[in-house]
Amino acid sequence: RCQAVQAENVTVLEGGTAQISCRLQNYDGSIVVIQNPRRQTLFFNGTRALKDDRFQMVLFTPRLVRITLSNVSVSDEGGYFCQLYTDDTHHQVATLSVSVPPETPAVEVKKEAVEGSEVELTCVSPRSKPAATLRWVRGGREVPGVVSQQENAKTFSVSSTIRIPVERKDNGAALSCEASHPALGGQKRIRHYRLDWSRINETLPERAEISGPTLQISRLSQSHNGTYLCQAQNDYGLAGDHYSLLVY
Repeated sequence: RCQAVQAENVTVLEGGTAQISCRLQNYDGSIVVIQNPRRQTLFFNGTRALKDDRFQMVLFTPRLVRITLSNVSVSDEGGYFCQLYTDDTHHQVATLSVSVPPETPAVEVKKEAVEGSEVELTCVSPRSKPAATLRWVRGGREVPGVVSQQENAKTFSVSSTIRIPVERKDNGAALSCEASHPALGGQKRIRHYRLDWSRINETLPERAEISGPTLQISRLSQSHNGTYLCQAQNDYGLAGDHYSLLVY
């Protein structure tokens, strides 16, 4: 009966552990060799040949040979060779693919928002594989953005830029940038961007009410005199403006 070997492709998350399996048919004790994508021999009949402790032989039977690779990185990607040395050499290639999910994206603001002008917001996902999909959302609706993508050492940097007109009613508007990816299993990594009100060196008055971008103070008195601060903040910085209230 003719001997044969079969290999199984595998996909794993970066940092995880991959199982690389070689299935044997009609094995008679011939030499089995496993090589990495650079054709370096990892194991020779179950004996370690390459000094890389991330590789471990976990199973060597007449039907199945299996090794594991821990702390996988994108540099480990490629074809792993299962070779069976008989009268005729048989080999199959197990392709290892590494998936890199995105972290929570960051929001960059090119310049401070000024009423009557436009503000430019850029959502950045610096590293993923395959490339993450970015989506701007405002008030439950998608805001179309200009997407750019750059490949770097097998991973991708993705950005989405939007430009929106700045009106007084938009002060304090809430936006979010969502990053989706096959490795996230339907979940999203979300970065929010919004405005907040505060009062310089004091707490807000008891009768102060904040509703989105609006700070409302009822039954004004001179105790409400002061400087109020409206701020916008994200991971890349802080911007704000002051409003002085004087009650006579």
